[in-house]
Parts: sequence; structure tokens; C-alpha cells
Amino acid sequence: MEHQTNSCFTNYSCKDFITVLSGKSPVPGGGGAAALAGAIGIALGNMVGSLTVGKKTYAAVEKDIIQCKKKADDITARLLDLVEKDAEAFEPLSAAYGMPKSTPEEIEKKAEVMEAALVGACEVPLEIMRTCAEAIDLIETFAEKGSKIAISDAGVGATLLKSALQGASLNIYINTKSMADKEAASYQAALSALSYRIYGTDTKIFDSGIICHQLPQESPRSIDSAPLADAILNGDTTRIKDYCSAFFDSLFFVRMPPPNYIFGMFLFLISNVQKDIAITVHNRTVQKKLITQTVCRLRNVSLQQKAADS
Repeated sequence: MEHQTNSCFTNYSCKDFITVLSGKSPVPGGGGAAALAGAIGIALGNMVGSLTVGKKTYAAVEKDIIQCKKKADDITARLLDLVEKDAEAFEPLSAAYGMPKSTPEEIEKKAEVMEAALVGACEVPLEIMRTCAEAIDLIETFAEKGSKIAISDAGVGATLLKSALQGASLNIYINTKSMADKEAASYQAALSALSYRIYGTDTKIFDSGIICHQLPQESPRSIDSAPLADAILNGDTTRIKDYCSAFFDSLFFVRMPPPNYIFGMFLFLISNVQKDIAITVHNRTVQKKLITQTVCRLRNVSLQQKAADS
């Protein structure tokens, strides 16, 4: 089945959608697939709700579950709509890539059109990320209050939503690489904020209060690793604990910073501590040799003096 412009991909059968997705046409692509994965994920949460409503065991939470199901219906509709919108957003970008660039005027015009197309191409995956983040919160409620016999379905739904969120983030990343710095920075900030959601959900699916645009207070340049290296060399466990505790606290400028920020800062600290220790050990070794040589010389001078006196 070949793709036709303005086709409604969400009306395709599963088999037909997979066939079109695996073909030569650039749409549907990764963004549409991410949105569809998210829609399937929240549908699984909704299924947990359906298995809960009407059961005497869950009568106390039935009203809550019914409200959650209404929200899930809305999120599903939005994600399915985003499957289509992602394909629509790619068409101007595809046309922009094909524009001529033989003259300075053509180059300038292409850059202008490309920038607008890239902005449009980022808006849809960003909305997919926002919607998936909202859906993850809802899945948590289904898992906590819904039928326990379907708890694994809620887990599968949460996993699909997390994957959809990660997939959409890749589209933003690749598009911002081609943007002017100012435009790219604004989308990268939003991408970083929503990326707080890309965390393991084995024990807790984090709520939307975690999403934050605040910039980190610490940077690799602000790390002073010398005190930690000195404490390690001297075996001072109290100073080691105090330093690590303070360093860890400084990284949590929000409840849940981006994982790549935490990893990068710890990697930088460890690297610097290793370097500091190596330099200190080397210096101590050199100093020890100098002291040994000095002692030997003094001893030789002393022996020579005694021999002369006798």
C-alpha cells in the first residue's frame, strides 16, 4: 500500500499501517510511530480502568476510575491526532530540503523556509512528549487504584509511553541540530525539561510537578575535587562522607534532575579525583626519593667526617 497525501493513517488496519511504515515513504515515520505507541500505552491503562468499573471490590474508587477513563479517552484521541499531525508537519520540511541553493538569494530563501519548517517539525514531537508525560501520571493512578489482576498491563502501558516519549525526543534532537542557535536553544530547553520523565518506572511513575525549566546551579568548572582527593589519601571517612553528601545535594536543584546531568557531573568528579590522587602520589613519591637521597648524602658526609676526625 503506497502512501497518499493527507491519508488518515489511524484509519489503517494494523497490518496496513506496518506495511506503509516499512515502505519508502518518509511518512509515517518515527514521530507517528511514537505517537501511536503512546496511544497504545494509555489504552492499556484505560483497559485496567474498564476491568475495575462495576466490581464490588473497587466500589470505593469507582468514581475516580471513571474520571481517569475519561481523561484516558481524551489523551488517546490527542495522540492519534498527533500521528496525522506529525506526517503533515514533515511535508513542508521535505519541500524545504528540496529547494535550490545555487545563488546567494536562493541560499538565503532556503535557510528562511528551512528554519520555519524545522520549528513546525519540532512542535509535534514536543506535544507528543507533553501528552505522554500526562499519560504516565494517569497510568500510575490506574495501577494504584485499578484491578490488581491487570497490574502488568498498566506496567506495559507505562513502558510504551516512556518509549514513545524517548522516541519523540530523538526527533526534536535531530531537528534542532539544523536550527539557528536561538531557536534550537528554546527547543533544547523544553526537551531537557520533559526528559525528566525518561526515568525508570519500576517503583514510581513520577508526577508532572517534576517538570522544570530551571538551569543547573553547578557546572563541571565549579567542582573542587581537591578536598575529596585529600580526604581519600588520608583515609578520613568523615570528610569523604561530608563532601559526597554536599556534592550530591548540590546536584538536586530540582526534585529530579536530568539523568545525563547527574551522570556527567559524577563522571567529571571521579575523573578529577583520580587525577588529583595520581598527582599527589607522584609528588609524594618524588619527595620521598628526595628525602631518601638527602638522608643518604648527610649520612655519607657524617661518615666521611668521622673518618677524617679519626
